[in-house]
Amino acid sequence: MHTADDLNARLEASERQLEQLTAKVVHNEEKMRRTEERELRLLQAEDLETLLHELLEGLRSSYDLQQISVVLCDPDHDMRHLLLAAGTPAEEFDGLIMVESLTGMAPQYIALRQPWLGAYAACDHQLIFPQSKGLASVAMIPLVHRNTLIGSINLGSDDAERFTHHHAADFLARLGVIASYCVDNTVNRARLLRSGFTDVLTG
Repeated sequence: MHTADDLNARLEASERQLEQLTAKVVHNEEKMRRTEERELRLLQAEDLETLLHELLEGLRSSYDLQQISVVLCDPDHDMRHLLLAAGTPAEEFDGLIMVESLTGMAPQYIALRQPWLGAYAACDHQLIFPQSKGLASVAMIPLVHRNTLIGSINLGSDDAERFTHHHAADFLARLGVIASYCVDNTVNRARLLRSGFTDVLTG
């Protein structure tokens, strides 16, 4: 036979569980809302300059991160020329790293097709985080075009528990797919605009 104290204790425990579940639902809904807002800003970027700003400053502010970088493989300097023609050289974007090849940039690039989360290691991640002071954990989100890795979005935190192998990475994977599409879309648009203003004979 349960006493009144037992019933009250069980009632209090149930109420605490309900509060915890409610708080978790609210947290997940807020997380989803922020994710959708980030994705929408990327999809609304009409040019490469705006997209890079959203990928760098926008995501850093949204995720409240110490550092963020975007690595893009640009072997023919095509994207760099497009940015220069638009009046915003690649060097003006803090955190943008454009390279001729991804080889040697980070060991994870060898098989990076899904987000990689784990501890920061200078020997592995220094090239993708040139200003890496104080980082403890990182997330590397692949940018893939036509089944080829073209770069990554790299999130860096001073919290060792922020990005670990135990965290789900569904949201980050989705972000990578959308960002890859947006890079391809804005680059193609910039090429079309540039060709429309370029004289065939004089270049």
